Amino acid sequence: MRRRLTFGVALLLVSLLVLAGCAPRAGTSLSESFESDELYVDLPAIVIDFDDAGQASLGGVGVANLGAVAGIDLSALALPAETVNFFTLENIQHIQVVTGPDGLTILVNGLKVPSLTWDEGSLVATADTVRSLGIALPVLDRILPLVQQFGLGISLTFPVADGTEAIALGQVAESASGADADAIVEAVGGAAPRINLPVVYDEQGNFTVGDLTGAEWVALTGVPFDLLQFTPDQIVAIGEAGLTTMALETTPAGLVISVNDQALPTLSWGEGELQNVLSLPVVQGLLSGAGGPLGMDAATVSAAIANLLPVIQASDVNLSIFFPGSEMGN
Repeated sequence: MRRRLTFGVALLLVSLLVLAGCAPRAGTSLSESFESDELYVDLPAIVIDFDDAGQASLGGVGVANLGAVAGIDLSALALPAETVNFFTLENIQHIQVVTGPDGLTILVNGLKVPSLTWDEGSLVATADTVRSLGIALPVLDRILPLVQQFGLGISLTFPVADGTEAIALGQVAESASGADADAIVEAVGGAAPRINLPVVYDEQGNFTVGDLTGAEWVALTGVPFDLLQFTPDQIVAIGEAGLTTMALETTPAGLVISVNDQALPTLSWGEGELQNVLSLPVVQGLLSGAGGPLGMDAATVSAAIANLLPVIQASDVNLSIFFPGSEMGN
């Protein structure tokens, strides 16, 4: 009895310290999406602060100490000092991960980067896909739809370099803007580019695209498409998992992945997320390095990519994969 009481007190203490280390969660409150008689959990974001050495703390208390109080080893939460130093040098002050009714949002310095959007149908499809792959997760099909009713968040903060202005935590910054997609499409002929690639596999793991085999595509283009080859055993395993079709489709809203004609959560980029990635200092630095051999500075390379992104987003590219057992499969 005494041991259980001690554990309960320790757990309560840790819980209070965790709550002390919370901050406003980016995005809207779930109370705006659900009625008072509906189930929802709407919590502030847990903030994990990393120091120069990569040690994590919650509410000013070291995570390692919190773990010791609760009898849990939390040493895995530490980061290499080199990683933290890199974030500081590149002015990455915080990374936030937030869940809500519409998806999982990732923010870097408050800027939305490509994230996941979902609805009840895509969450149910995810549960069906996991189950078909033979991964046993009890009541997953009942738990995943409830994800929409949980507003949770975690924020990782890193040291800010001297002389650098601090970026407020818990706010969504205005997204960067790129070239106008309609203007770009008009410039390339008035219609968005459309590409449809049906890849059909036979029972030996060989594939064809447009009546050309993988070997013929390699000979024609020099690109090692033969890496897409499967072995007969792999094709059998795919069939046993119940997979008949897979598809990747780009839309203005993002990248849609479907399994057996069921759409999974979308990797979103329709609100400036790709442009936000381009604007991050670390990406600007990489572009500067890539531009050197071409005689182009970072600004030139960045502008060229920024102008290309709307074309990519406006393009309708559909990669469909058909395995044996599907309507098109051999």
